[in-house]
Amino acid sequence: FSQGVSSVYLYAATETRIDSILYGAILAVLLAWRDGRRIVSFCERPLVWIPALLMLLASFVIRSELFRDTVRYSVQGLTLMPLVTLTCFSERWALLRRLLTLKPMLLIGAWSYSLYLFHHIALTMMEHWTGDAFMNGPTLPQWQNVIAAVALILGLSCLSYYGVERPMLALRRRFGSASR
Repeated sequence: FSQGVSSVYLYAATETRIDSILYGAILAVLLAWRDGRRIVSFCERPLVWIPALLMLLASFVIRSELFRDTVRYSVQGLTLMPLVTLTCFSERWALLRRLLTLKPMLLIGAWSYSLYLFHHIALTMMEHWTGDAFMNGPTLPQWQNVIAAVALILGLSCLSYYGVERPMLALRRRFGSASR
C-alpha cells in the first residue's frame, strides 16, 4: 500500500495531499456558480450531511494502517465538503457559525498556522516523554497525556504566534505590504 513511504511523509507531503486542495477549489467553483445556492440546498439534506459526518468521525476512529496510509485523508477531504458548505452558508447551521465566531474560536483561528506548525513536534515530544502513541499507534493515549499534549501544542503555538508571527506582520506592514 504505502510501499515503504513513511506515514509522516504521506501526512505532510503536498503531492500526497493535493486532493484536499482540489476539493476546496472544486467547492469554491461550485458555490460561486450562478446556481451555487442549489449546492447549499443539496448539502442541507440529511442524506448528505449525516453520512458525511459519520464518515468523517469514522476516519478518526479507524486505526488500520492500510486505511491511514491510503484513503483516510481523501475521505476526510470529501466529507468536509458538505460540512464546510453548511457551516459557512446554510441558515439552518447559523448557530454553529455563531459558535465558531466566539472569541476563543477566533483566537484559535488566529493561531491556526502556529498550531499547524507545532502540533506534530509537540505530539512527537509527548510520545518520546510518555511512551503513549499519539500519532499512529494502535491504542489511544491516556487522557492526562492528551491534556498535557494539548497544553504543549497551545504553549508552543502561542510562543510562535506572539514571538514570531505578530512581530513579522508588524515588520511587513512597516516596510512592505499594508494588507491585513
